[in-house]
Amino acid sequence: MDIASSLANAGNGQHDRGVSCHPSEATARVAAVILYPSLGCPLVLAPGQTRARLVIGVNASDSRRFAVDATTGLAQAAHPYIDRHLRLCPIERKPDDTDTTQGTLFGDGRTYAKARAALTTRALGPFRAQSVVHCSDGTAFSLSPAGMRLYHEFEGGTLYEIEFDPRAAPFARIDASGFQSFAWMVALTPAEKKAWPDGNAPCAAHYQDLLVQRFLQAQRGTRGGAIGDLREYDVDAIGATRIGAPGADRPRLQAWHPVIRASTPTLRIAHLSDVHVNLRQQALARSRAILLEGAEGAGPLAEPFAARTLCNAFLHLRGLFEAVAPSREPDSALLLTGDLIDFNRNIDPARAGATLGEQWRAFNILGNAHDADLYARWQDDMQVYSLVRHAYARLRLPVFMTTGNHEAYEMPYGISPRVGGWGMALGAMENAGRHAGPSVVERTDPALARHRGRLEEASRFSPTRANEGIAADHNLTIYEAALAYGPTYGQTYTSLNYDAANFDLFGALFNPLGDFVVGLGGPQGARTAGQLLVGLAWGEHENFQNLAGGTGSVGVDRQGAMILPRAASSFSPGQQALLRHAQQLKAASGASLLVASHFTIFSYDQGVPFSAADAGFTPADTPDGQLHSPGGLTAFNMGTCERRLRWYFDHLVLGDGPRVDWHFSGHSHRAGVYQAARSARSRGRVEVTSARDPGLEGPQTGDGRATRFVVSSCGGPIGYQNLDGELAGWTLRPPAGSVLDPVRHRLSQVRSATGTGRPRLAVALDYLHLMHPKDPPLRFVWAQRTGLLTSRRSPEVEVVLSERMAVLDCIARVRVWVCEMVEEKWGASRVSRPSWHGLEPSLTHRKQKTLVFSDHDLNTLAKAMIPTQSTKDELEEKKTAPTLPGDRRQVVERTPQAFCEVTLRLPAIKKSIPDWRLDMNLDDPWFFPLDVGTARLGAALVDFMRRPAGERGEVPNWDWLHQAWGRFPTPSGNLYPDPRKVIRLER
Repeated sequence: MDIASSLANAGNGQHDRGVSCHPSEATARVAAVILYPSLGCPLVLAPGQTRARLVIGVNASDSRRFAVDATTGLAQAAHPYIDRHLRLCPIERKPDDTDTTQGTLFGDGRTYAKARAALTTRALGPFRAQSVVHCSDGTAFSLSPAGMRLYHEFEGGTLYEIEFDPRAAPFARIDASGFQSFAWMVALTPAEKKAWPDGNAPCAAHYQDLLVQRFLQAQRGTRGGAIGDLREYDVDAIGATRIGAPGADRPRLQAWHPVIRASTPTLRIAHLSDVHVNLRQQALARSRAILLEGAEGAGPLAEPFAARTLCNAFLHLRGLFEAVAPSREPDSALLLTGDLIDFNRNIDPARAGATLGEQWRAFNILGNAHDADLYARWQDDMQVYSLVRHAYARLRLPVFMTTGNHEAYEMPYGISPRVGGWGMALGAMENAGRHAGPSVVERTDPALARHRGRLEEASRFSPTRANEGIAADHNLTIYEAALAYGPTYGQTYTSLNYDAANFDLFGALFNPLGDFVVGLGGPQGARTAGQLLVGLAWGEHENFQNLAGGTGSVGVDRQGAMILPRAASSFSPGQQALLRHAQQLKAASGASLLVASHFTIFSYDQGVPFSAADAGFTPADTPDGQLHSPGGLTAFNMGTCERRLRWYFDHLVLGDGPRVDWHFSGHSHRAGVYQAARSARSRGRVEVTSARDPGLEGPQTGDGRATRFVVSSCGGPIGYQNLDGELAGWTLRPPAGSVLDPVRHRLSQVRSATGTGRPRLAVALDYLHLMHPKDPPLRFVWAQRTGLLTSRRSPEVEVVLSERMAVLDCIARVRVWVCEMVEEKWGASRVSRPSWHGLEPSLTHRKQKTLVFSDHDLNTLAKAMIPTQSTKDELEEKKTAPTLPGDRRQVVERTPQAFCEVTLRLPAIKKSIPDWRLDMNLDDPWFFPLDVGTARLGAALVDFMRRPAGERGEVPNWDWLHQAWGRFPTPSGNLYPDPRKVIRLER
């Protein structure tokens, strides 16, 4: 008689003294995985909850042991295996010495009587991806395709829910004092013991941990990444230049299944998104790059700047985690909605080198892409994983997680990636072969390899930026970011970086559920919950190109050729089914309904003020993602989804049935709380009726009747805002998140506005200049003069401000730094070395602002000038200098290098808008390159002082840095390498 028959008979009363098992049956190992709860979807019990459940998956062969009744779905013989394998353990450690040969969970031995009385196990359906699964308490979910890649051996198996009373032993120890974790412990086979990473194998392990180990082992050397012995980071040890690299004493990568009893029936809901953890920041922060190398009296400008100014996403995210759980009590829950990282492979800061030359070479992506030690996989994920574990172990903060698009990004890109001729050719080649089998990163197309080998072309300056705001995300100007990064700042390895296979680690570590509906605060689960949470994944695809038709006019039907990526798979049929289910649960219980996704529903284009009129769009309802009808794509739905959007508005937002109360999203890096209504002017169109920034305009409240759409800015990098066109979309904001008080329907912002989290006004002004060159915020006009070269230069320079800059009135002082090449003896030869001079013109306010130079400054400037007759210089001048009709100017002299230092003061703002200045860092001056010289225009001589257009005004002059500082040590010890050898990696 097999064990299933014995237990079935026992259940029918045929055995009244328990069940006896054959010894071989008693020790048979059942392989199972726990799918709910998970690290990214925990089980949070209400204070008085009397019934709870977890979901496991069992392979096809072992499922037969569970003896499922075809009529009721009850697994009549499941409890002995649950008693033997399931454990409830502290969140810090699993019981690796546990006995799995008998009923250890309940202490039943070989009788399993307590387990049979305490557990109810039901079959939920087949174990497969993307099928919607419903638990008896209303909890529902679908498994992600990435999760199924880890659990492929379970395909054809069955999902089960295990229902239990959390008040009874052994579950009674689940309380508010700290998280526990479920584990499915199995005895290790001899082969598994032999394969154990350090050879010191325990007698038992959580079966999912074995799968994780096999998964990591299978990844070694594949997809360009070397997978090491991954362990948790020490969260407290991570700093601006330290990564807290794990030692042998740190816990290994493991799967966790947290459970806790909340201390309150209703939870505060915190939301963080777009945290973009990026170890490149630790590497950049070590840079010795200096803005004014060798300048005396220049203060911070003559010192390494990166560690002082660079925004480190992880450090601010860690601070926000602490801020949203101040009580350290389980009275809050955190929604973490995607873009946890920038890309899957990233530079190892410990291998990036200590000198400028070493660092610049290490950052060369095209030259190092296949160095799996330098660019290892999953380092950033491990930082996020460690922080989430920290949230459970020390903050008692449950974390619900969904995916964004960046979890799928494979390769790193430059600090200011460019799309020139090389990049367009790359895109054309990759698009032509995108359906040719493996991902673009894995393919070995000879033509593609040859193209990637054209390193000089790939590194050439282009004014077209693939993602213009990356440097600002780091709180740096493009010049500063490029100087620390090196001459390959603009390289991009691939134009098709999105690969859904990269969701595998998220499915393995954080959350195998793609989309889910869970309840909070219910005495018996989701059907009785006071709060319903729907988590929606990004999906298997993204769209970042508008290539078909359209007028190109913002607000009509286009968002431009290159767009903020849209979720091309959402709303999927599975998401639609789960949202309908959540709506039904709300109708029955009256619970509040919260939806969390990475993709947005409403989100303004960065350049459009919140006060814009006619703010709305016509949502499409096509299943194939066609949003190209008039009004479907506007400046007010950036980064949205592409399917069934009209259905969402008709049924969940503006319909007659129960509505979504709050929809949390991110993606656009721009905070806002929006409310919508149907347009009275156009059928099918929806309009924004309210748009507020809780960080600038204070907490926002809901009325419990209308849906509020929340975008929570960035939880790690610097965010953006544009309330009234004050900085044309470049009003930078601190890393921030949202906190919802559901009882008062009140949403407020929490932000990290200290240290490098304070956005620098200098960065915002520099972006305002570079992104709007036709209306620069600041330019200089030197008084024109006529006559011979010996004529005296005018001491006055007019300071011309744009209308926007004039309103801000934030310039306190202007200093001009000019370089004079001084010849001196160096060994047996003579060399020219740079010598910096700081010119201190007075800033007057007569009819217009004017810089007045002293005679001493003018003499110093004259000494620094060098004659130039270079054809190259003339061509460059004609390309970049503003010209007049019939202009035939020829530069006759100029300074070798010059910079402008603008000291800033508190800007003036309109009284009608919130004070965006309070979080801004005004201490750092605005620093940018200048071109100072004299040109011949016919018979006249024209003095000029201007920021050059194009390359010389945006990024460092790599050749000059090498020529000036590459042959001998600078006062700081820096040696600036030959950019050609950096690009070609010649050592």
